[in-house]
Amino acid sequence: VHLSWLRRKLGESAREPRYLHTVRGVGVKLVDPGS
Repeated sequence: VHLSWLRRKLGESAREPRYLHTVRGVGVKLVDPGS
């Protein structure tokens, strides 16, 4: 629930992540889209 709210605020979707990448078995990773 919290991640969907955060994705909405960042203007991204789960299908095309820019900042928040889901890592299976680990959790969520915050990524710099410029790197």
